[in-house]
Amino acid sequence: MKNSAKLFGIIALAAVMAFAMTSCNNGTGGGSPPSGDPTSVKYLSYDGDGNMYELEIKAAGKAAYSPKGGDSYTLTITFINGNVVISTGTVKSVNGSSIELQHSGGGDFTVTVSSDNGVDTIISFTTNTGIPVDGYTEPVQKPAGLTPTKPGNNEENPQLPDPIGTNELSGKTYDNGFFIISFGADSSYNLSYRRGSEPEELLDTGFYSWNTDQKTVILALDKTSQGYGDFGIGLQSKSEIKASSIEYLLSLPAGDLQLPQGTTIEQYVDGMIEILFSLATYDYKIESGEIAYFGIKITLADTGTAIAGCAYSTKAATEAFGTHYLLSISFDDALAILTAAYGQPDDMFSLQAHSTLTNGADWVILEFTRYKDMRLIKNESNETTTKGWFLNLP
Repeated sequence: MKNSAKLFGIIALAAVMAFAMTSCNNGTGGGSPPSGDPTSVKYLSYDGDGNMYELEIKAAGKAAYSPKGGDSYTLTITFINGNVVISTGTVKSVNGSSIELQHSGGGDFTVTVSSDNGVDTIISFTTNTGIPVDGYTEPVQKPAGLTPTKPGNNEENPQLPDPIGTNELSGKTYDNGFFIISFGADSSYNLSYRRGSEPEELLDTGFYSWNTDQKTVILALDKTSQGYGDFGIGLQSKSEIKASSIEYLLSLPAGDLQLPQGTTIEQYVDGMIEILFSLATYDYKIESGEIAYFGIKITLADTGTAIAGCAYSTKAATEAFGTHYLLSISFDDALAILTAAYGQPDDMFSLQAHSTLTNGADWVILEFTRYKDMRLIKNESNETTTKGWFLNLP
């Protein structure tokens, strides 16, 4: 395709949610006391984005199976990006299943709760100004709706395997200076991008599963801001990305779009979207309690001196969590080896991301990206030539 707009490249953008999401409600009516504490009760619910709201009401010198005025409350809001805010105060009044709460820093709000078959949940809350939280002057917006269980696993990628071992990634963030991935306690992740001095912008959201023994994590994309056309489209699901990408491609001037013979725009976009939303496996390392390395898992044979049959001298992680191999053979020799092994290459590729190995003037690099492709790239006198292969790799 001639047009310079690339589908699913090293794209951009969207803000890490520092704060803007949700709030919760509490309950009245007969709640069930937490195990081992007969003087308190907890209500738990989730909003449609997977943010968690937990309200605990502690009795003022009495059992709290039915909260009463004068009891204390703690409302903990855990966002899908791992951020946590807390609202504390006292119960102002109780009217059936509605509990009016007064924040310690001022401001009232009401929550409606339910206790059904031993399950204590937050149904909704009422507030004109939002939920006041400790340590912040701005309140948290109320959620549009709440449910007793976390939504979906991942409606776009239900095929995530079960995790193995302890989740070492929960609550941790890896920042390589360009891309930032944050792992939530609820098996969700956010991928953001930083362009120069501009604020971080959210690129993808999804879910993850881990294998502690192998030190690998599998990402399942749920929503992304990557697609054809202008950046800044916001997070979109698979079906939304398909519609916006087709609309953009149809708007191109005649002759600007070239597709493989016999392929329609819809078929082409479907193929690219399936690649984008496929599972991707990454290697990681934990050192001193932090993520020290995060990069795409390479499943092709790597002898330490040769990858996919091509001799190399050095390898390095890319800005986009891919891997670069600096080849010690010529571009033409590598092209012959890879073509014999993987068939004719595709010309519709370019360098996806930079690394320390692309700083020199002339080089030949084999690049692996999360899109299950392999790219052979030659840079000579500032002229770049690229060939690529889509690989059917796990």
